[in-house]
Amino acid sequence: MEERFIGELGREHDAGVVLKFGYFGSRLRVHPDACELDYLDYLGAAAKIDDSEEREGFDLTMDFLRKQIHPDDFDEFWALSRKNKQGLQDIMQTSQTILEATSGFPSEQPPDSSPPSPTPTTRRTPSKKSKVALSSTAAAFTHLEGRPDLKQAVALAQSRGGSDN
Repeated sequence: MEERFIGELGREHDAGVVLKFGYFGSRLRVHPDACELDYLDYLGAAAKIDDSEEREGFDLTMDFLRKQIHPDDFDEFWALSRKNKQGLQDIMQTSQTILEATSGFPSEQPPDSSPPSPTPTTRRTPSKKSKVALSSTAAAFTHLEGRPDLKQAVALAQSRGGSDN
């Protein structure tokens, strides 16, 4: 079989940029190695967690958050989250914003576009697993509005890793 080189692929990212965000009066840093592939790994692993494995879902979510927040700032992030009574949904919104910043793709719809029609999975009642690890396809799709490429990756991970029911 003949081989043909198609060129160097991928793109380098500027490692000199330090992303920071305000959080209840503090300035915290994004983990320097944070990237959207961490999210895809998270979704793939979450798809394999059974509803009865709540602890694994929690550990998986905490591991994902630690991959997004700078290691020197994570304890402060967590203390501020507790002090300000942040819920899982609040923390995952922060996580989504970090994901958008690191990927360069905000998930907001452009002002002149209409929202996509909901998929059948977005109408499902969340399972116990999705509440613990936000692992359901519906939760992932909600966080990935405006990113059809990542939605496709989530659907592929779900099909390979199991269902969310």
